[in-house]
Amino acid sequence: MCDLGAGVGAVGLSLLHLGAARFVTFVEVDPVAIRLLQHNVEENGVAGEVVAEDVRSFFPPGRFDLVVANPPYFAAGRVSPEPSRRRARSGSLADFVGAAARILAPQGRVAFAYPARELSRLMACLRAEGLEPKMLQCVHGRTDRVARIVLVSARRAKPGGLDILPPLQG
Repeated sequence: MCDLGAGVGAVGLSLLHLGAARFVTFVEVDPVAIRLLQHNVEENGVAGEVVAEDVRSFFPPGRFDLVVANPPYFAAGRVSPEPSRRRARSGSLADFVGAAARILAPQGRVAFAYPARELSRLMACLRAEGLEPKMLQCVHGRTDRVARIVLVSARRAKPGGLDILPPLQG
């Protein structure tokens, strides 16, 4: 599997720990996060590689059965003044979806975590890249609040067949 914009590796490391992946390629651009990510991979003794690269230029020779991403979604004016961190924390959703589509195996799937308020934008980007949403789950901070995050799984497929899973509270 591949974790695009891996940060310090929380998503990929969790999937390794849970047995949902055997090997993870972590792709990250921020030098500070890369050092922490490398440390986390080594400390946990997991099967993974850290690739210091921008998702826009990531063209691995193989294809991945699962691609996950929690892409940056901060507006350019709301992030760190430090250039490397700004680049890592704000970016184009289309770049992440395009990278996921480019590196996905024919029968593979992509999974995105994204702000619930931006769900329509995520769905449009997925469909523009030929990826059809197949599962959606909302994450609520509290049961009496609106969803903060959506988890969306997509694959190359015919339109339709979207399953809405019960909400998560977290």
